[in-house]
Amino acid sequence: MNPFAQNQYDRIKEEIKKLSADFDEYENRLERAEKEKELKIQECWIATNKANALRETLESMPQLKTENKQLRKKNAEALAHARSMLVYAKTISGAIDL
Repeated sequence: MNPFAQNQYDRIKEEIKKLSADFDEYENRLERAEKEKELKIQECWIATNKANALRETLESMPQLKTENKQLRKKNAEALAHARSMLVYAKTISGAIDL
């Protein structure tokens, strides 16, 4: 083969090797970037779910506070009723002893 043509052929061959290495590196970087993107998407999804759960909890807080207040009131009324029943029971017990 002509020395000039051989030289050109060798240079082209070297450039092809370099391009091949560059493409391999690019594929590796692209794969890493895709994995990082998937990880970020998953982290974002988890954070979004947590935020939605917190939002729902905050939205239900006024209703829960109202319900809690009503239950405390009913509990206090039941306790007062039980105390008055105890007083009546003691009074009746005292009347029977006489």
